[in-house]
Amino acid sequence: MKRIAPMYLLIFCCVLSHSIVAETLHFFAVGTPQFDQVLTPQSHRAYQTMVDTARLVSNCTNCNKILPIAGNLTFDHRGMARYATTQRKTQEHGVKVLDGLGERDTHLMPVNSIAFGSEQVLRQGEGLADNGWAVVDTFRSKMVDSGNKPCGIFVGGKAHYCDYSIALFYTVALASPGSTVPSAYMIQLHNGMFTEPAVRYLKRFKHLAQRNPNLPIILVGHALDGNEKMAFQRLIRQLPVALILTGSQIDEQKKSDTGLRMLEETISTHLLNASGSPIPSINLSAAFHNILWSFSLDTHAKAVSFRRYNRVYLGNIEQIPTTHYHGMTRHINESLANHPVMRKKRGPSKCNYWEGKHLCLTQAHNGEILPGRYR
Repeated sequence: MKRIAPMYLLIFCCVLSHSIVAETLHFFAVGTPQFDQVLTPQSHRAYQTMVDTARLVSNCTNCNKILPIAGNLTFDHRGMARYATTQRKTQEHGVKVLDGLGERDTHLMPVNSIAFGSEQVLRQGEGLADNGWAVVDTFRSKMVDSGNKPCGIFVGGKAHYCDYSIALFYTVALASPGSTVPSAYMIQLHNGMFTEPAVRYLKRFKHLAQRNPNLPIILVGHALDGNEKMAFQRLIRQLPVALILTGSQIDEQKKSDTGLRMLEETISTHLLNASGSPIPSINLSAAFHNILWSFSLDTHAKAVSFRRYNRVYLGNIEQIPTTHYHGMTRHINESLANHPVMRKKRGPSKCNYWEGKHLCLTQAHNGEILPGRYR
Protein backbone atom coordinates (compact mmCIF):
# COMPACT_ATOMS: atom_id res chain seq x y z
CA MET A 1 0.00 0.00 0.00
CA LYS A 2 1.26 3.43 -0.87
CA ARG A 3 2.71 5.53 1.95
CA ILE A 4 0.37 8.27 3.18
CA ALA A 5 1.56 11.59 1.84
CA PRO A 6 2.92 14.09 4.42
CA MET A 7 0.45 16.71 3.17
CA TYR A 8 -2.39 14.33 3.99
CA LEU A 9 -1.17 14.02 7.60
CA LEU A 10 -0.68 17.78 7.83
CA ILE A 11 -4.22 18.51 6.70
CA PHE A 12 -5.71 16.00 9.11
CA CYS A 13 -3.63 17.50 11.94
CA CYS A 14 -5.08 20.88 11.00
CA VAL A 15 -8.60 19.50 11.24
CA LEU A 16 -7.90 17.89 14.60
CA SER A 17 -6.42 21.02 16.13
CA HIS A 18 -9.15 23.42 14.94
CA SER A 19 -12.89 23.44 15.08
CA ILE A 20 -14.41 22.30 11.83
CA VAL A 21 -15.47 25.40 9.93
CA ALA A 22 -18.95 25.39 8.43
CA GLU A 23 -18.48 27.00 5.05
CA THR A 24 -20.09 27.22 1.66
CA LEU A 25 -17.91 25.95 -1.16
CA HIS A 26 -18.43 27.08 -4.75
CA PHE A 27 -17.14 25.31 -7.84
CA PHE A 28 -17.91 24.52 -11.48
CA ALA A 29 -17.79 21.11 -13.19
CA VAL A 30 -18.17 19.45 -16.59
CA GLY A 31 -18.54 15.93 -17.93
CA THR A 32 -17.57 14.02 -21.06
CA PRO A 33 -15.48 16.33 -23.28
CA GLN A 34 -14.79 13.29 -25.50
CA PHE A 35 -12.27 14.84 -27.93
CA ASP A 36 -11.79 13.52 -31.44
CA GLN A 37 -8.48 13.38 -33.28
CA VAL A 38 -9.48 16.22 -35.61
CA LEU A 39 -11.25 19.47 -34.86
CA THR A 40 -14.82 18.31 -35.30
CA PRO A 41 -17.75 20.48 -34.17
CA GLN A 42 -17.94 18.20 -31.14
CA SER A 43 -14.29 18.80 -30.23
CA HIS A 44 -14.66 22.55 -30.80
CA ARG A 45 -17.64 22.67 -28.42
CA ALA A 46 -15.72 20.69 -25.79
CA TYR A 47 -12.70 23.00 -26.10
CA GLN A 48 -14.77 26.16 -25.76
CA THR A 49 -16.78 24.77 -22.85
CA MET A 50 -13.70 23.77 -20.84
CA VAL A 51 -11.84 27.02 -21.50
CA ASP A 52 -14.88 29.25 -20.90
CA THR A 53 -15.68 27.42 -17.67
CA ALA A 54 -12.09 28.02 -16.54
CA ARG A 55 -12.56 31.73 -17.28
CA LEU A 56 -15.62 31.78 -15.02
CA VAL A 57 -13.75 30.01 -12.23
CA SER A 58 -10.74 32.30 -12.59
CA ASN A 59 -12.94 35.40 -12.32
CA CYS A 60 -14.84 34.05 -9.30
CA THR A 61 -13.18 35.47 -6.19
CA ASN A 62 -14.53 32.88 -3.74
CA CYS A 63 -14.63 29.76 -5.94
CA ASN A 64 -12.42 26.73 -5.49
CA LYS A 65 -9.94 26.93 -8.37
CA ILE A 66 -10.75 23.48 -9.73
CA LEU A 67 -12.57 21.97 -12.70
CA PRO A 68 -13.67 18.39 -11.98
CA ILE A 69 -14.26 16.28 -15.09
CA ALA A 70 -16.28 13.08 -15.05
CA GLY A 71 -14.71 11.17 -18.08
CA ASN A 72 -14.75 10.50 -21.13
CA LEU A 73 -11.77 12.66 -21.98
CA THR A 74 -11.53 11.32 -25.53
CA PHE A 75 -13.78 9.66 -28.07
CA ASP A 76 -10.98 7.17 -28.58
CA HIS A 77 -7.23 7.27 -28.04
CA ARG A 78 -6.69 9.40 -31.14
CA GLY A 79 -8.17 12.41 -29.31
CA MET A 80 -5.41 12.46 -26.68
CA ALA A 81 -3.35 15.28 -28.22
CA ARG A 82 -6.39 17.53 -28.58
CA TYR A 83 -7.42 16.89 -24.98
CA ALA A 84 -3.87 17.62 -23.81
CA THR A 85 -3.90 20.96 -25.63
CA THR A 86 -7.25 21.90 -24.10
CA GLN A 87 -6.20 20.85 -20.62
CA ARG A 88 -3.12 23.07 -20.80
CA LYS A 89 -5.16 26.01 -22.11
CA THR A 90 -7.70 25.54 -19.33
CA GLN A 91 -5.04 25.51 -16.62
CA GLU A 92 -3.48 28.71 -17.98
CA HIS A 93 -6.38 30.44 -16.18
CA GLY A 94 -5.12 29.19 -12.82
CA VAL A 95 -7.72 26.43 -12.61
CA LYS A 96 -6.74 22.85 -11.80
CA VAL A 97 -8.34 20.23 -14.03
CA LEU A 98 -9.25 17.25 -11.80
CA ASP A 99 -9.92 14.72 -14.51
CA GLY A 100 -10.72 11.02 -14.58
CA LEU A 101 -11.17 8.17 -17.02
CA GLY A 102 -14.19 7.15 -19.02
CA GLU A 103 -14.76 3.91 -20.89
CA ARG A 104 -13.53 5.40 -24.18
CA ASP A 105 -10.14 6.45 -22.80
CA THR A 106 -8.36 3.38 -24.08
CA HIS A 107 -4.66 4.24 -24.35
CA LEU A 108 -1.81 5.87 -22.52
CA MET A 109 -2.01 9.66 -22.32
CA PRO A 110 0.92 12.04 -21.86
CA VAL A 111 1.53 12.18 -18.11
CA ASN A 112 1.75 15.98 -18.10
CA SER A 113 -1.72 16.33 -19.63
CA ILE A 114 -3.73 14.38 -17.03
CA ALA A 115 -4.09 14.79 -13.27
CA PHE A 116 -4.18 11.04 -12.58
CA GLY A 117 -0.94 10.06 -14.31
CA SER A 118 1.47 11.04 -11.55
CA GLU A 119 1.29 12.52 -8.08
CA GLN A 120 3.80 15.20 -9.03
CA VAL A 121 1.55 16.49 -11.81
CA LEU A 122 -1.56 16.13 -9.67
CA ARG A 123 -0.08 18.38 -6.98
CA GLN A 124 0.87 21.18 -9.34
CA GLY A 125 -1.04 24.30 -8.32
CA GLU A 126 -2.37 22.94 -5.04
CA GLY A 127 -2.85 25.33 -2.13
CA LEU A 128 -5.65 25.05 0.39
CA ALA A 129 -5.66 28.71 1.41
CA ASP A 130 -4.69 30.18 -1.97
CA ASN A 131 -6.66 28.01 -4.40
CA GLY A 132 -9.12 26.15 -2.18
CA TRP A 133 -7.78 22.64 -2.80
CA ALA A 134 -4.96 20.31 -1.79
CA VAL A 135 -4.21 16.65 -2.45
CA VAL A 136 -4.64 14.48 0.64
CA ASP A 137 -4.33 10.96 -0.74
CA THR A 138 -3.42 9.05 -3.90
CA PHE A 139 -3.48 5.35 -4.70
CA ARG A 140 -2.29 3.61 -7.86
CA SER A 141 -4.58 0.90 -9.11
CA LYS A 142 -5.18 -1.21 -12.17
CA MET A 143 -8.22 -0.15 -14.14
CA VAL A 144 -11.03 -2.53 -15.08
CA ASP A 145 -14.15 -2.18 -17.18
CA SER A 146 -17.64 -2.19 -15.72
CA GLY A 147 -17.65 -5.97 -15.82
CA ASN A 148 -14.47 -6.09 -13.71
CA LYS A 149 -12.56 -7.43 -16.70
CA PRO A 150 -9.04 -5.97 -16.99
CA CYS A 151 -8.99 -6.17 -20.78
CA GLY A 152 -12.53 -6.64 -21.99
CA ILE A 153 -14.04 -5.49 -25.26
CA PHE A 154 -15.49 -2.04 -25.88
CA VAL A 155 -16.62 -0.88 -29.31
CA GLY A 156 -14.47 -3.47 -31.01
CA GLY A 157 -11.34 -2.61 -29.02
CA LYS A 158 -9.71 -2.91 -25.64
CA ALA A 159 -11.44 -1.88 -22.45
CA HIS A 160 -10.83 1.58 -21.10
CA TYR A 161 -7.21 2.34 -20.31
CA CYS A 162 -6.20 -1.27 -20.85
CA ASP A 163 -2.91 -0.28 -22.49
CA TYR A 164 -1.96 1.90 -19.51
CA SER A 165 -3.68 -0.26 -16.85
CA ILE A 166 -2.50 1.88 -13.92
CA ALA A 167 -4.00 5.21 -12.86
CA LEU A 168 -4.20 7.31 -9.71
CA PHE A 169 -7.34 7.31 -7.64
CA TYR A 170 -7.10 10.49 -5.63
CA THR A 171 -8.73 12.69 -3.00
CA VAL A 172 -8.45 16.46 -2.63
CA ALA A 173 -9.50 18.51 0.37
CA LEU A 174 -11.60 21.58 -0.39
CA ALA A 175 -11.72 24.80 1.63
CA SER A 176 -12.98 28.30 1.04
CA PRO A 177 -10.12 30.37 -0.40
CA GLY A 178 -8.25 31.94 2.51
CA SER A 179 -9.01 29.10 4.91
CA THR A 180 -6.53 26.42 5.92
CA VAL A 181 -9.17 24.09 7.35
CA PRO A 182 -10.84 21.62 4.94
CA SER A 183 -14.62 21.73 4.66
CA ALA A 184 -15.14 18.80 2.27
CA TYR A 185 -13.38 16.10 0.27
CA MET A 186 -13.62 15.37 -3.45
CA ILE A 187 -12.73 11.87 -4.65
CA GLN A 188 -12.05 10.86 -8.27
CA LEU A 189 -13.29 7.29 -8.93
CA HIS A 190 -12.86 7.22 -12.73
CA ASN A 191 -15.07 5.19 -15.07
CA GLY A 192 -17.15 2.53 -13.33
CA MET A 193 -17.97 3.68 -9.80
CA PHE A 194 -19.40 0.23 -8.98
CA THR A 195 -16.16 -1.57 -9.94
CA GLU A 196 -13.75 -3.34 -7.62
CA PRO A 197 -10.94 -0.70 -7.84
CA ALA A 198 -13.37 2.13 -7.01
CA VAL A 199 -14.85 0.25 -4.05
CA ARG A 200 -11.37 -0.69 -2.85
CA TYR A 201 -10.28 2.95 -2.93
CA LEU A 202 -13.36 4.09 -1.00
CA LYS A 203 -12.57 1.49 1.67
CA ARG A 204 -9.03 2.85 1.83
CA PHE A 205 -10.31 6.40 2.15
CA LYS A 206 -12.79 5.42 4.89
CA HIS A 207 -9.92 4.02 6.93
CA LEU A 208 -7.70 7.07 6.38
CA ALA A 209 -10.50 9.54 7.16
CA GLN A 210 -11.49 8.04 10.50
CA ARG A 211 -9.81 10.90 12.34
CA ASN A 212 -12.38 13.25 10.89
CA PRO A 213 -15.34 11.21 9.67
CA ASN A 214 -17.87 14.04 9.37
CA LEU A 215 -16.56 16.14 6.48
CA PRO A 216 -18.92 15.85 3.49
CA ILE A 217 -17.64 13.91 0.49
CA ILE A 218 -18.13 14.62 -3.22
CA LEU A 219 -17.67 11.60 -5.47
CA VAL A 220 -16.74 12.11 -9.13
CA GLY A 221 -16.78 9.35 -11.75
CA HIS A 222 -17.91 8.70 -15.27
CA ALA A 223 -20.80 6.32 -14.65
CA LEU A 224 -22.67 4.50 -11.91
CA ASP A 225 -22.08 1.02 -13.27
CA GLY A 226 -20.09 -2.12 -12.56
CA ASN A 227 -20.42 -5.47 -10.80
CA GLU A 228 -19.89 -4.20 -7.25
CA LYS A 229 -23.04 -2.13 -6.78
CA MET A 230 -24.05 -3.80 -3.52
CA ALA A 231 -20.59 -3.35 -2.03
CA PHE A 232 -20.60 0.31 -3.14
CA GLN A 233 -24.02 0.89 -1.57
CA ARG A 234 -23.00 -0.69 1.73
CA LEU A 235 -19.86 1.42 1.85
CA ILE A 236 -21.40 4.81 1.15
CA ARG A 237 -24.07 4.07 3.81
CA GLN A 238 -21.12 4.48 6.20
CA LEU A 239 -19.83 7.73 4.70
CA PRO A 240 -21.10 11.35 4.72
CA VAL A 241 -21.45 11.52 0.93
CA ALA A 242 -23.05 14.83 0.00
CA LEU A 243 -22.94 14.76 -3.81
CA ILE A 244 -22.18 12.37 -6.67
CA LEU A 245 -21.16 13.74 -10.09
CA THR A 246 -21.21 11.50 -13.15
CA GLY A 247 -20.54 12.21 -16.81
CA SER A 248 -22.28 9.51 -18.78
CA GLN A 249 -23.82 11.80 -21.35
CA ILE A 250 -27.44 12.60 -21.98
CA ASP A 251 -28.33 12.79 -25.67
CA GLU A 252 -29.09 16.50 -25.84
CA GLN A 253 -30.70 16.18 -29.25
CA LYS A 254 -33.56 14.15 -27.81
CA LYS A 255 -34.32 16.22 -24.72
CA SER A 256 -36.50 19.27 -24.34
CA ASP A 257 -34.89 22.44 -23.03
CA THR A 258 -36.77 22.39 -19.75
CA GLY A 259 -39.19 20.19 -17.86
CA LEU A 260 -39.60 17.13 -15.67
CA ARG A 261 -38.04 14.67 -18.10
CA MET A 262 -34.75 16.57 -18.07
CA LEU A 263 -34.81 16.55 -14.27
CA GLU A 264 -35.57 12.84 -14.09
CA GLU A 265 -32.70 11.88 -16.38
CA THR A 266 -30.30 14.27 -14.67
CA ILE A 267 -31.08 13.54 -11.01
CA SER A 268 -32.10 9.91 -10.87
CA THR A 269 -30.38 7.78 -8.20
CA HIS A 270 -31.63 6.41 -4.87
CA LEU A 271 -28.27 5.88 -3.17
CA LEU A 272 -28.23 6.63 0.57
CA ASN A 273 -25.48 8.12 2.75
CA ALA A 274 -24.57 7.61 6.42
CA SER A 275 -27.56 9.66 7.61
CA GLY A 276 -29.95 7.55 5.53
CA SER A 277 -30.61 10.48 3.20
CA PRO A 278 -30.82 10.13 -0.58
CA ILE A 279 -27.62 11.51 -2.09
CA PRO A 280 -27.95 14.25 -4.72
CA SER A 281 -26.51 12.59 -7.82
CA ILE A 282 -26.10 14.74 -10.90
CA ASN A 283 -25.46 13.60 -14.46
CA LEU A 284 -23.25 16.37 -15.86
CA SER A 285 -24.07 15.48 -19.46
CA ALA A 286 -21.31 16.44 -21.89
CA ALA A 287 -18.94 19.34 -22.43
CA PHE A 288 -19.12 18.55 -26.14
CA HIS A 289 -22.81 19.52 -25.91
CA ASN A 290 -21.74 22.90 -24.39
CA ILE A 291 -23.00 21.90 -20.93
CA LEU A 292 -21.40 23.19 -17.73
CA TRP A 293 -22.60 23.33 -14.13
CA SER A 294 -22.16 25.49 -11.04
CA PHE A 295 -22.37 24.07 -7.50
CA SER A 296 -22.57 25.43 -3.98
CA LEU A 297 -22.08 23.08 -1.04
CA ASP A 298 -23.37 24.62 2.20
CA THR A 299 -21.78 22.58 4.96
CA HIS A 300 -23.78 24.37 7.67
CA ALA A 301 -27.23 23.90 6.14
CA LYS A 302 -26.09 20.54 4.72
CA ALA A 303 -27.46 21.37 1.31
CA VAL A 304 -26.17 21.54 -2.24
CA SER A 305 -27.39 24.05 -4.83
CA PHE A 306 -26.69 23.58 -8.51
CA ARG A 307 -27.34 25.13 -11.87
CA ARG A 308 -27.02 23.77 -15.39
CA TYR A 309 -25.92 26.04 -18.25
CA ASN A 310 -25.49 25.84 -21.98
CA ARG A 311 -22.39 27.82 -22.90
CA VAL A 312 -23.79 29.26 -26.13
CA TYR A 313 -26.52 31.08 -24.19
CA LEU A 314 -24.08 32.80 -21.84
CA GLY A 315 -22.87 35.50 -24.22
CA ASN A 316 -19.25 36.65 -24.20
CA ILE A 317 -17.83 35.02 -21.08
CA GLU A 318 -14.65 37.06 -21.38
CA GLN A 319 -16.73 40.14 -20.55
CA ILE A 320 -18.11 38.74 -17.28
CA PRO A 321 -16.46 40.82 -14.54
CA THR A 322 -14.40 39.49 -11.67
CA THR A 323 -16.77 39.08 -8.74
CA HIS A 324 -17.91 36.63 -6.09
CA TYR A 325 -19.86 33.48 -6.93
CA HIS A 326 -23.35 34.89 -6.38
CA GLY A 327 -22.51 38.05 -8.31
CA MET A 328 -21.25 35.94 -11.18
CA THR A 329 -24.30 33.67 -11.33
CA ARG A 330 -26.55 36.72 -11.03
CA HIS A 331 -24.75 38.30 -13.99
CA ILE A 332 -25.23 35.09 -15.99
CA ASN A 333 -28.92 34.99 -15.06
CA GLU A 334 -29.42 38.55 -16.26
CA SER A 335 -27.86 37.69 -19.61
CA LEU A 336 -30.35 34.82 -19.93
CA ALA A 337 -33.44 36.73 -18.80
CA ASN A 338 -34.83 37.39 -22.27
CA HIS A 339 -34.13 33.96 -23.74
CA PRO A 340 -37.38 32.64 -25.31
CA VAL A 341 -37.20 29.15 -23.75
CA MET A 342 -36.41 30.31 -20.22
CA ARG A 343 -38.93 29.92 -17.45
CA LYS A 344 -39.55 33.01 -15.35
CA LYS A 345 -37.95 31.52 -12.25
CA ARG A 346 -34.19 31.48 -12.67
CA GLY A 347 -32.97 30.29 -9.28
CA PRO A 348 -30.76 27.26 -8.66
CA SER A 349 -32.03 23.82 -7.75
CA LYS A 350 -31.35 22.96 -4.12
CA CYS A 351 -31.24 19.62 -2.29
CA ASN A 352 -30.55 18.73 1.32
CA TYR A 353 -28.09 15.86 1.66
CA TRP A 354 -28.31 15.03 5.38
CA GLU A 355 -31.09 13.64 7.56
CA GLY A 356 -33.69 14.18 4.89
CA LYS A 357 -36.03 11.64 3.35
CA HIS A 358 -37.00 13.26 0.06
CA LEU A 359 -35.18 12.42 -3.15
CA CYS A 360 -33.15 15.24 -4.64
CA LEU A 361 -35.37 14.98 -7.72
CA THR A 362 -38.42 15.89 -5.61
CA GLN A 363 -36.63 18.79 -3.93
CA ALA A 364 -35.21 20.13 -7.20
CA HIS A 365 -38.63 20.76 -8.76
CA ASN A 366 -38.53 24.19 -7.14
CA GLY A 367 -35.34 25.07 -8.98
CA GLU A 368 -34.32 25.37 -12.58
CA ILE A 369 -32.53 23.23 -15.14
CA LEU A 370 -31.33 25.52 -17.91
CA PRO A 371 -31.49 25.01 -21.68
CA GLY A 372 -29.91 21.81 -22.89
CA ARG A 373 -30.08 21.97 -26.68
CA TYR A 374 -26.71 22.58 -28.27
CA ARG A 375 -25.82 24.52 -31.39
